[in-house]
Amino acid sequence: MDSKKKAGDALRFFCQEFGVPERLTFDGSKEQTKKGTEFIKQIRKHNIDYHIFEPGTRQITSSHRRTAATSTKVSHKTSTIYDRCELDSHPDTIVAGSNCVVINYTGKVCDVSPYRDDYAPVSNVPIVTAATAWQSPHTGETYILVFNEDLWMGDSMNCTLINPNQLRHFGTKVQDNPVSDLPLFIMAEDNEFSMELDISGTIIYADTHIPSDNELQTCKHIQLSSSYQWNPHNVSFPKSIRCLEDIVHHRLISVLKSQKCNDIVGRRNDEIIFDFTSAQRRIAGMHTEIVSVNNDVLQRNERIDPGFTDVPTLQTFQSKDRHSDVSPQ
Repeated sequence: MDSKKKAGDALRFFCQEFGVPERLTFDGSKEQTKKGTEFIKQIRKHNIDYHIFEPGTRQITSSHRRTAATSTKVSHKTSTIYDRCELDSHPDTIVAGSNCVVINYTGKVCDVSPYRDDYAPVSNVPIVTAATAWQSPHTGETYILVFNEDLWMGDSMNCTLINPNQLRHFGTKVQDNPVSDLPLFIMAEDNEFSMELDISGTIIYADTHIPSDNELQTCKHIQLSSSYQWNPHNVSFPKSIRCLEDIVHHRLISVLKSQKCNDIVGRRNDEIIFDFTSAQRRIAGMHTEIVSVNNDVLQRNERIDPGFTDVPTLQTFQSKDRHSDVSPQ
């Protein structure tokens, strides 16, 4: 096939010659997914399950929400599906994949646009409340993770994409810095629940599965995102109380103090006392600091009597004669 425009003809030929595939995975270009294309006609004609994927297409943007007549019943899966919940800030909203189950439809939809203009947007994507099951590797207890205000794409995506900022906006703590001294985790605002995350390459994730009816009824539910309407276009976060210059200056001072301490530690007291080079540096520093604070020239006040010096008188004697009369005895 020399062009994606012939994808529909290629799929029709494949079905005729080799049989109908149970599942297709393709990149979702407009030649394949645009309404009325031969490719989509063949998928619907043969009722083929499909999954759209291409590295980088996760950077999706959702449109403003609008009310639509959608199904309000809970979706049920007949088989258990295991996949990842991956942290990803490219989608502006949590995207629920096939390892989730819909527990509520909000009655609103939006259009989802990929990161490239040559890919057709997906229209009327339902906004839902979805849930996935996570089992603690330490206690063995299973929790139901509830994500409110999600994009439901469980029919076309395997993994679930979690926007960490949508969780943070609800108060959920997310530690996704792989170079931090802290472990990777998601923790509820009340600290009553925590889930340690794994990392593969640069992908931070947790393995979850679609919950069974029994798990939905008996396991503890953990709300990780707000049930109030999520508008990624107008969301705001508190600004930092410190600026970058303050942090850089504080670290620079800390480094200089540390170097100064390291220079002194291990040296003998007599070396420190008679270190004239160090004393000169300190005096020069004091002089520079005084000049920088006050440029006025210091003048002597003639009304003040300086008095006698407090330096002790030198304990010696002086002889006016060339030879002293003092004997060695």
